[in-house]
Amino acid sequence: MTYVIARKRILSLQRLNETKEKIVEKIYLKLGKREGIRLRDFFRLIIPEIAGLVRIQSCSLFSVMGNRREVVLEVGYPEEHGYHEVGKVFDIREEPYFDVVINQQSLGEYEHEVITPSYFLINNPSKSRLITEGLRHFTQIHNIHSILYIPLKVEELVTHFIAFDCLDPHRRFEDEEVEILSFFGKEVMRAVRLERLHDILHDLRNPAIATAGFAKRVKRVLEEGEFETERETIDQDLDILIRETSRMQELALEIYGEGKEEPRDITGELIERFEVNEGAIGEQQLERVNLVRENLQPGLFVLCSPLHLGRVFDNLLNNATNAISKEGGEIAIRSVRRRNSAVVEIMNTGEISGEEIARILGGETGGRGLRITNRLVQLMGGRLEMESRDNRTTSRVILPLKLPGTEV
Repeated sequence: MTYVIARKRILSLQRLNETKEKIVEKIYLKLGKREGIRLRDFFRLIIPEIAGLVRIQSCSLFSVMGNRREVVLEVGYPEEHGYHEVGKVFDIREEPYFDVVINQQSLGEYEHEVITPSYFLINNPSKSRLITEGLRHFTQIHNIHSILYIPLKVEELVTHFIAFDCLDPHRRFEDEEVEILSFFGKEVMRAVRLERLHDILHDLRNPAIATAGFAKRVKRVLEEGEFETERETIDQDLDILIRETSRMQELALEIYGEGKEEPRDITGELIERFEVNEGAIGEQQLERVNLVRENLQPGLFVLCSPLHLGRVFDNLLNNATNAISKEGGEIAIRSVRRRNSAVVEIMNTGEISGEEIARILGGETGGRGLRITNRLVQLMGGRLEMESRDNRTTSRVILPLKLPGTEV
């Protein structure tokens, strides 16, 4: 009997190590490619390696926001037919099961749940007191018989967690199974950080290019001895330099966490980024680009991280500029209120196909800037739309208005 137990233990550890090796191998293969880590691709690669442990209907990674009151859905598998869209923000006070996994409360075994420091299992979703009616309905129509949550910690604080919607009933999980799933979750956390780092490095280029351009312009004016006549222009350029170098510092700090949300006038932010892009166009001597400010409605406040909003506009304006042909064209901006939403439109001369628009909005485009833009817009509770006709392409950002009297 002792021999049988020992052999079973050895085989279990062997399977554990083999699974870990396969996960790490696929991570390094992905890292070796120039486009870097993308969470959705990471999930596609790794889920088959853990399918022998958990036969799943879906798998989702959530991150805990700095206020410890909200979580964000970072990525899901499969991407279609999920319970929620990527980027959705949840208030844990309205989702008891999130509260349990994040704050590690009520440890123990119950009739319909098992709550331990290493995992939280709902083994009877139809009767669990901890899940909402919406989630209960979802489990019934998709034949989900158990839900497993794996908390992922940094210095004993849960910063992320991963959820598995299981097609089979599970009364509990063995230590080796939990270890593999935890290992998978920790590698996903690493992929999150790498993707965010690549995103920030990409977006650092916009303020870096602007800073270099405006610094050259100030230097040129000073060298030509036109300080007094160009004093107002120099003051404006120096203000932009200070603002853009501060943005670079804020971007670098965002590697360690999401920016703080606050009410911002979306039209004011759009105009500010438009002016910076205008300066960059002038410095690049793109003389045939006509810049137009169409209807710009003031007082459209949205709740967001100002840095995120700026990154969205920078990427869309940069794409619009790059889309203008050598023969020249136009870039125009517009902002307007539509019911309870603030709508910003950035338009440029030129058309793209409906198939390409579908790829962009589906995250399949090779351009990192549009993937970043889509993620940040979703994180702010909005959506990105695109349309192209009559030799004009429009990118449209739609965000919920921060109406007077509502809580921040």
